Amino acid sequence: MINTRLRYGAGDCTYLLALSELLEQKGHEIAYFVMKDNRNIATAYDKYFVSEINYGNLLKKKNLASVTKVISRCFYSLETRKKLRQLIEDFRPDIVHIQTLDKHLTVSALHEIHRHDIPIVWTLHIYDILCINGILINDNNNQICEDCMGGRFYKSVINCCKKGSLGASFLGCAYNYLCRYGGFYKLVDTYIAPSHFLKDKYREFHVIPDKIEVLQNFVKTASLDLKDASNNSYGIFLGRLSKEKGGDVLLDALSRIPKVPLKIVGDGPLRDEWQQKAWGLGLKNVEFTGHRHSIELEALISGALFGVVPSIWYENQPFAITEMFAAGKPVIASNLGGMVELVQHKETGLLFEPGNADDLALCISKLASNPRECQAMGRRAYEYARKVLSPERHVKRILEIYEEAIGDHC
Repeated sequence: MINTRLRYGAGDCTYLLALSELLEQKGHEIAYFVMKDNRNIATAYDKYFVSEINYGNLLKKKNLASVTKVISRCFYSLETRKKLRQLIEDFRPDIVHIQTLDKHLTVSALHEIHRHDIPIVWTLHIYDILCINGILINDNNNQICEDCMGGRFYKSVINCCKKGSLGASFLGCAYNYLCRYGGFYKLVDTYIAPSHFLKDKYREFHVIPDKIEVLQNFVKTASLDLKDASNNSYGIFLGRLSKEKGGDVLLDALSRIPKVPLKIVGDGPLRDEWQQKAWGLGLKNVEFTGHRHSIELEALISGALFGVVPSIWYENQPFAITEMFAAGKPVIASNLGGMVELVQHKETGLLFEPGNADDLALCISKLASNPRECQAMGRRAYEYARKVLSPERHVKRILEIYEEAIGDHC
C-alpha cells in the first residue's frame, strides 16, 4: 500500500487503513510505503519510509538552498526509488495498490515498481492528476475551475492557482506536465474511481489511459436502532473545516433559521474563520465541537436528526455521507459531483443548489420540522449503506481487480 501518509484523518488514509484491515482478515499480508511523519501509525516497515519534507515551509524561506531542495525532491525522487526498491526486494509483493502519489513521493515510484514487473492499481480519491490543487477549485476565488482540461496546465500559472503563489503554481504545473508527458500513467494497470462522476471527469480531461473501474468505497454498518427520532433536534456537519467544504454557505443558511441547532464536528485551517463568522452573524444555534473520535463521535451522530454536506467542490464519495448513512441518518448535500450518486433526493436525503444559502436553509428547515419523514429517509439511507456499500462486497471486487491485474502480467 502506497500513500503520502499513514494516519487517520484524510479520506485516502481512512480508506487505506480500513481496506488493509479487511484484506488482513482475509489472510493477506500488507506492507506500507509512505513519507515519514511523527503522526504516522507505527508499522514494521517504518525503516523504508522516505524522509519528511514540508514544501510550504521551504518555499517561505525564499533562498537558493530551500528552492534547490524543493526542486531536487518534488519532480523525481531518487530516495523514493531507493527505499521502495529495498522494500520490494525484502517483501516481494504480488501487487502494489496506490492511494495518493504526490510530490512528496513522486511518480518515480511507478518506475521502480514497473522495473520489478509488479502490477499496479491506483485508487483516485481526488483530482490531483488533473489539477495542481487536487480539487478543481481556484484558490483565488473559491470557484470550480476546469481551465486545465486537456492538459493545459499552464493555465494554473496564469491563474496563480496554488496558494496565490506564482512559484508554487509553476512547480505544480511543471510536475503535472512531467507526469502526463513522461509516460508514467501508462505504467498503471488499473485505476479505481469511487464514483462515476470522477471517472467521467478523468475521461473528459484525457490525462490518464481509459482503464478506470468504478468501485464505491465501503462503510461498516451495525444493527440499526429504529427508535423514534422525534426527540433528536440537531443537524450535524462532519469533516475538515476548509474552504472547499462550504462553511460560508452553511453559516449563512443557519442565520436564516435560528431555531434549528447544528453541531460542526471537526477541525481544520479555517476553524477560527468559521467561528468568527458565526459570532459576527450572531448565531446561537451553532456549536463547534472540534475533533471527536470513536464513542464520542458515535454519540454525536446517533443524537443527530440529519447530516449536512454543503461542499462547493466536486466531492467524490465523502465519508461524511457514508458514515451518516451507516447510522441511519439522511443527508442534505450539494447537488454536485459524486454526492448525487449517494444522496437520492427525497429518498436518502435532500439535494440543494450548490452555494445557495436560501435553498440550503429551506432543506434544513424541512427535515428539522419533519422528524418522522427524516427518519424514514434515514432508514432508506441505512439500507443503501448495508447492501451497496458493504465491506464484504467491496473487498470481493478489490480482490477480483487484483487478480485481473496479476493475470495480465503472467
